[in-house]
Amino acid sequence: MERCWVVRYGPFMATVPRGGVPVPLRRLLHDPYLLLAIALVVPPLAVLVIEPKRAVAAEVLAGAAVLAVIQAVAARLQRGLRSARALTAASTLRLLIALAYVTYVLAVTGGDTSPLVGLYVPVVTLAAAIGLRQALVIGTLGVLAYLVPELAGPVMHPEHVQRGVVLATVSVILVIGARRMVGALERALDELRSALTAERRSARQIAGIEAVGRILASAGPTSEALSQVMSVFVERLDYRYVAIYLSEGGQFHLGAQQGYAAPIPEHDSSNGVIARVIRTRRPAFVPDVTVDPDYTSADPAVRSEICVPLLAHDELLGILNIESTAATPLDETDLTLMVSVADRLAAALALGRERQTLAARVALLDRLRELSAVIGSTLEPDRVLRSLVAATRAVFAVDAISLTVLERASGRYLVRASEGPGAPEVGTEIRPGVGTCGRAIRDRTVVLDRLADGDSDPDPLPGVPSIAIAAGVPIVRDGAVVGSMTIGRTDPSRPFTELEQEAMTLLAGQAALAIANAFLHAEVAELAIRDPLTGLHNRRFFEEVAERILATQRRRPSGERPPISAILFDLDRFGRLNERHGHQAGDAVLRAFGELLRLRFRESDLVARVGGEEFAAILEGASLADTMRVAEEVRAAFRALVVLGPGSQPISATVSAGCATLDAADPTREALMRAADVALYMAKHGGRDRVAAA
Repeated sequence: MERCWVVRYGPFMATVPRGGVPVPLRRLLHDPYLLLAIALVVPPLAVLVIEPKRAVAAEVLAGAAVLAVIQAVAARLQRGLRSARALTAASTLRLLIALAYVTYVLAVTGGDTSPLVGLYVPVVTLAAAIGLRQALVIGTLGVLAYLVPELAGPVMHPEHVQRGVVLATVSVILVIGARRMVGALERALDELRSALTAERRSARQIAGIEAVGRILASAGPTSEALSQVMSVFVERLDYRYVAIYLSEGGQFHLGAQQGYAAPIPEHDSSNGVIARVIRTRRPAFVPDVTVDPDYTSADPAVRSEICVPLLAHDELLGILNIESTAATPLDETDLTLMVSVADRLAAALALGRERQTLAARVALLDRLRELSAVIGSTLEPDRVLRSLVAATRAVFAVDAISLTVLERASGRYLVRASEGPGAPEVGTEIRPGVGTCGRAIRDRTVVLDRLADGDSDPDPLPGVPSIAIAAGVPIVRDGAVVGSMTIGRTDPSRPFTELEQEAMTLLAGQAALAIANAFLHAEVAELAIRDPLTGLHNRRFFEEVAERILATQRRRPSGERPPISAILFDLDRFGRLNERHGHQAGDAVLRAFGELLRLRFRESDLVARVGGEEFAAILEGASLADTMRVAEEVRAAFRALVVLGPGSQPISATVSAGCATLDAADPTREALMRAADVALYMAKHGGRDRVAAA
């Protein structure tokens, strides 16, 4: 606890911190008029000490006490005043009281002959510190108080009048000097106040800029961060109207604002001060917007405007706009501040855009990586194509997509997979050079179409007339265009970005690899189950599929089992044909017979080459009579067939066939084929070139 002094004066007591003075006494000691009263008492007392006059001393002390009490009371009353006029009037009245005391002292100490006539000087000087008018009033009254008794007396003493004139002259000089000094001090004080105000404002501005920098550094140029920046402008920098416009597709859209009841949502380069800044890319300071022909009003109270471009690497990213009313007009200091803030905003916007671009690139590459994993999870061609279409549609967020693949056998480009409303049907032929997809195939490059502008093909995706934005991506493998992918969006405001176009090329490479792998795998798998000479299935495939067919048959209820029949073909005297015409001629005959079987049997029938010159077929749902009829048709057609061998020599051959139907008592592949083999044996021993049944 702080130690205090206890001060007593009569019935009054005050607690004062050690080393301190009571607050009321401290205020009195700082009152200039009370100090003047004390100062006016000292010279008379000094004179009376030199020339003692008890009666006069008593009167002087009594007058001094009265003066001190009056000034102390006046000081206390004056502290309650607030208006400048009342304070000036009170100060003048207190000087008049001091002037009256001086006149009283002169009267009791000798009048015109008193050596204390100089006491008028400090009173007049203090009056001059208050104001010129007060100095003139107090000086005139002082001179009159000194000269009137002399001029009104019966005898006028010239030396007294001269002394009064000197007193008046000195008073005037003191008044002028005091006023000049006070004026200089007031000007210096005003300058100091202005400097302090400017320094405080500069400090607030620096703090505001730092706050803006911290917000943008921590959050980036998000809409929420820009709103916080606007709040800094209003709360810390005392700007009433603040707005930031961001560049997007040639337009400048409102990013954030403070103060406007109905802000302008967007600007272009056609009109307004902002449009002028967009065109010139230079800051604009408009002290009075009412005389600026370009100004576009968002609030009738606005009188001044500062508009600064947000530039980064010569790219105009946005506009910072500050407006103010006539009560708080903007100046060059505000322009300098806005240029500094605009630099930080532009740097933050550029960095934010780079971050967004990088984040978008990373996200897109991640989606492409996921797409690669999806399409690489299978080697079945149809599943690969469907997965590729679905994943691509998700990666690029498109409304419709079609995948066209080259059909090697015919050389045509056919739609193999598609998604989206109105997407082209699978099997649709795409001609090179026609439409977005066709031009991508022909030109071997990414083709972009903006159909909303009417500047390209009317049919980017066959069957999708509502597409506004389309892109055709060629799929190239080993220098050949193996297909094309066409993606489209119905919203014309969502064009494909540069990043998406870059990703399309990466996607095309992944798609080409996936499609090539799937088709290669399919070809290898097909070769494993196909006879390379005839193109029919081989014995291994025949036996595996036959087992599955018969297993399915056995799982069915006995009353719902359709008939299953088999045919065994064997070319007659094929060894002799090879010896007579050569193996090349024999291969030609085998190929011709294989082609005949492919054309004659159904897609659902299982047909295979099961030996050198032996062929087999299993027909589901065919009775023995049906099977024999088909076998007879094949026999007759082959007998009539002429095959051209080496040197274009005509070769003819015949075939024998054995037919059998699955026995319900022994529904196995072995039993079925054994019965067909028996029938074939019967045909062979019956003279060949015939069909037999067992």
